[in-house]
Amino acid sequence: MSTGPVPPQVNPEVLEQTRRHINRLIEEVGRLAESELPPNEFYAEMLKRILAAMAAPAGVVWARTEQGNLQNAFHINIQQVGLDQNEEGKQGHNELLRYAVTNPQPMHLLPHSGAGTNEEGKAGPSNPTQFVLLLV
Repeated sequence: MSTGPVPPQVNPEVLEQTRRHINRLIEEVGRLAESELPPNEFYAEMLKRILAAMAAPAGVVWARTEQGNLQNAFHINIQQVGLDQNEEGKQGHNELLRYAVTNPQPMHLLPHSGAGTNEEGKAGPSNPTQFVLLLV
């Protein structure tokens, strides 16, 4: 008796090729980190490889200014994920960045979900997009 759909079969050879490809990309990021590339070039090369390994559509590298504020240092396809579709979404994402800085640990958020708590009358930390969000 079946209670649900049959999961698709995974080809072990394709799985192994994918694992090797991801490991190669991770090794490349490690070599980049040891290189003398200027920050913007490093961010570009690193982010391309990370997005490829994760099959992600977009990514951003945030850096702190001397005053401690976050600044978009480099991005790929950020306009495609819809962070600025509405003011509440922008505020929720900005709160999420603040939350990530004050709680420095890797986290992921499902689409249209939140993290932490919010002040009354203020947007809380959230992922306003239709994509899984990974912060590291």
